[in-house]
Amino acid sequence: MNVAPKVLALIQAHPDVRFVFKEMPIFGPVSEHAAQAAWAVKKSGGDYVGLYRALMAARGLDDAAIDRIALAHGAKLADLGPSGAGAVKVQIARNTRLFNQLDLGGTPAFIIGDQIIAGEDMDSLNAAVAKAEAKRA
Repeated sequence: MNVAPKVLALIQAHPDVRFVFKEMPIFGPVSEHAAQAAWAVKKSGGDYVGLYRALMAARGLDDAAIDRIALAHGAKLADLGPSGAGAVKVQIARNTRLFNQLDLGGTPAFIIGDQIIAGEDMDSLNAAVAKAEAKRA
């Protein structure tokens, strides 16, 4: 099951909720380049959710395809090259430390308030979002 479309639907259904993505590349160099592309789009103020949507829908991704998608969503070409790679490695190292401190066993993982939801458990994720929204009301 691919949880990405369900997460995107959750974001769309709850526009008043702040969703924070932490890049955690798990599939080697291509995932690392996708994380760099996401960082570049965020840095430029581009369409991060659109990038996420496009990357999750694409098949056969390589660095050139990732770059095309990132540029279409607002990344700057310079941030996709070696100068951006160093900044992304620092961010990924920070995310990895957080991932390990929280003892997350894999991706995806979601944190809603003080609740951790591991895996693709959309029922628990939806319930946690509803509970957090009810607390705010």
